[in-house]
Amino acid sequence: MEVMTDYQRKKRVDELLIEPLIKTGMRKQARFKLEDHERFLDRLRGRLAYLDADNLKVLVPVLESAAGGKHKNTWPDLVSITNWAHGLQKPPDGDSRLITSYMKSEAGKQAWKLGPEYALMLRKHLRTYQRPPIEYSWIKIRQDATDLIGRATVIKERMTRGTASDEAQSWLAGLERALKDVEGFVFPKIESAEHEQA
Repeated sequence: MEVMTDYQRKKRVDELLIEPLIKTGMRKQARFKLEDHERFLDRLRGRLAYLDADNLKVLVPVLESAAGGKHKNTWPDLVSITNWAHGLQKPPDGDSRLITSYMKSEAGKQAWKLGPEYALMLRKHLRTYQRPPIEYSWIKIRQDATDLIGRATVIKERMTRGTASDEAQSWLAGLERALKDVEGFVFPKIESAEHEQA
């Protein structure tokens, strides 16, 4: 599989989505000045760059049918386009702004204070449902985190006795890597250094 640069992916959005829509008569929203519209298209390229070629092509008629304005020929809003794109193809894990912003919010930090396993299960919920948890969801997040802690404790005890299987030790190593990853989401960049000093 060919690995594409960010520039190539954005260019593909131009070639397969933006340019075909402009050719069919898609126009900027009336409330936008020309520079606002250029910013809109640039943000659109960034948000849709993860889509594969086939899904970009599928999105063209979706946007044509959703065009707004008096003559039904203006671009839909960015949020709607993004949601339709997500319906066609979920973005890669690292690309979801919901996950990164929610995990570094107060809710992510509170989950981390309960224990890293809670933050990990919160991230899993966000990946699965693509929305913040409601109170009922927290019940499952807490239960899953408790189960993780229990399983890890049992494996550590067996490792101390020399009775842990290779599979169990591998699972524990994977858990520790996942906990380290989620720490980077909760305490990104500069915050992580301050977190370690606390």
